[in-house]
Amino acid sequence: MIPVYPYRHPPSPGDGYHIPWGRGAISFAAHRIGHYVDSTRQCSWLALKGRPNPELGEEALKQWLSRDTLDNPADPSVWERVNSAMAWVLRKISVVFVAPIQAALMGGLTLADRIALALRQGVDASKDAGFWVLRLMQRIMKLLGFGVIAETTAELTRELMRWVLIRLIDRMTQMAQRALRQLRGG
Repeated sequence: MIPVYPYRHPPSPGDGYHIPWGRGAISFAAHRIGHYVDSTRQCSWLALKGRPNPELGEEALKQWLSRDTLDNPADPSVWERVNSAMAWVLRKISVVFVAPIQAALMGGLTLADRIALALRQGVDASKDAGFWVLRLMQRIMKLLGFGVIAETTAELTRELMRWVLIRLIDRMTQMAQRALRQLRGG
């Protein structure tokens, strides 16, 4: 198992527990049991339960999406921010998302296809949602090292977003594989 930063391990049922990792870089050392012990030694379950991360609130995500700064892909908080921003944008789109029509059309589509389709529908349905989808895709493109490929929502095709999402999934898979190799000493 590869814990996803910042180590949210949800029990069933209930909230997740947040074990902080404040060292700012993806590291195989973070996966060692000693880190878990050191991070939780003085904490009760109640203290760990559902700790909100202020950097992942709506206003913080809007600010992050609005900035043009480069992020460090080795910083695990960046990946958590991408995940939270994606969820926030998809929730924003869900207001205009036509689920019954989607279900009929999505039979053989991959997860990247489905997300890209939902994002494109959000762009088409709402100028506000389109702005945030564009900013999210631009941030992901920069994070992956591609620079900005789409400057406007018109350039943000379903195919382009699918391509970006597949590259994102590939990068995350490579990072997980690298962490596993380091844990095995390879």
